[in-house]
Amino acid sequence: MTTPLYGRFMKFCAEQPAEDAQRWELTMAIWQHTPFMTNCRTGSPGENRWREIMTWCRDHFGDECFPIHGRPGDWQTGSATVHGWTWIGFKTAEQLEEFEAAWECTQERV
Repeated sequence: MTTPLYGRFMKFCAEQPAEDAQRWELTMAIWQHTPFMTNCRTGSPGENRWREIMTWCRDHFGDECFPIHGRPGDWQTGSATVHGWTWIGFKTAEQLEEFEAAWECTQERV
């Protein structure tokens, strides 16, 4: 089980043109470790809310993972923040629920 956002994102990646297959396979490999994704209002990187969320995640779940660099972990952020919203993925549904309860930051899980 995963979130609807994760399911739609994986479907989108799988449907990309063949010439982009390597890039999307890498993207899927990155997110497969944290399939419980949410779209969170973080503010822009460098803002207080962003820093508070990142600190809270590190304090509760350990260091952020970077799968393509061999760094394991239980959570990660997307590489883009759009209008103050950032995808954040967690290894388990329980972690996502704990995060959402603490931050009340989700919009519809797209």
